[in-house]
Amino acid sequence: NGRNQFHTLRGRYQNKLTFFGKFPTLITHKIADGKIEPPELKGEKDYILFFGRIEEYKGVELLVEAYLKSSIRKKCKLVIAGKGEINTETNHPDIICINRYIDDDEVAPLYQNAALVVYPYISATQSGVLSVASYFKKPMIVSDVPFFIETIGDSRCCKIFHKSSISSLTSALDFFDFNEISSMSKASEELYNNQYASSMLRDELMQIYDELDYFYPIKLTN
Repeated sequence: NGRNQFHTLRGRYQNKLTFFGKFPTLITHKIADGKIEPPELKGEKDYILFFGRIEEYKGVELLVEAYLKSSIRKKCKLVIAGKGEINTETNHPDIICINRYIDDDEVAPLYQNAALVVYPYISATQSGVLSVASYFKKPMIVSDVPFFIETIGDSRCCKIFHKSSISSLTSALDFFDFNEISSMSKASEELYNNQYASSMLRDELMQIYDELDYFYPIKLTN
């Protein structure tokens, strides 16, 4: 589902058939229709959100350090929602850490009440997280890992920072223009429609099936 992976596989296994298809959306009916607000966020609005299982490659520690150095802390709290071990101090009045499994029913309110979403990944060969933020029409700040860059393309829904760089992420937070939220939200919605719509996934899969049928025709028998 990543073009870098596709090109690597095609180069390494030249005698094999290799196909590319966009990463499918993570949105389910339960996520889309969820209405349970996490109790830890009662009354909280317009925060910066990181959501997902907390693992080292996702750069959560980087985000915490950058946030505490950034002037955006005067405007927005930081919400980290997801189960895992965070190897940095999060005991701060402006940081809300929900370190537990987040039920699908809680995801919609979690995103709907956020001002922007940050994905500070240090590495990612493929991921569906952009589908969640874009489904809920949220502006994003994301690292420049190749998978994110190729998925985003020329969309204006995201601000990009250099992966693993605290100073670059701090600058992205410092200079985030809240006056652009409306236009970024529209661009985020367009990204979802262009990348994750069911019709597009269906067309890509049908193209792959057609190519497979060309090379390996299916013989129907009674």
